[in-house]
Amino acid sequence: MTKLNRMISESIDSSVENKVLPLIKEFLTRQVLGQKVLLTENDLRLFLDVSSSTIRRLRKSGLPASKVGGKWYYKKADVSKWVEGKKW
Repeated sequence: MTKLNRMISESIDSSVENKVLPLIKEFLTRQVLGQKVLLTENDLRLFLDVSSSTIRRLRKSGLPASKVGGKWYYKKADVSKWVEGKKW
């Protein structure tokens, strides 16, 4: 393999890696979230696909949550019921 071919191959590998790895990470994160019962604020952000500020706004408007040791936690079943009951 020539030096040019090797450089092209490495460049393509890097480009594919930069595009594929984040997708794999997101997929695996969502798989793990599917198994969790209690979600952290970051978990909930990924679960609902919203920003942290949106979660704070939703919490102020009644999103069920519990604060323990300065951190917010959310029961996934309660959140799902609450979201289903909202009229957007």
